[in-house]
Amino acid sequence: VYNAIKKKEENHLIEKVGKELRKMMTWIKKEED
Repeated sequence: VYNAIKKKEENHLIEKVGKELRKMMTWIKKEED
């Protein structure tokens, strides 16, 4: 059960980081244009 909770939290973190990264990526792409 503990591992499942940990995994869920990790996935949530990855999603959060992914969103931030996508924001940064679009910002970088805009800078290139």
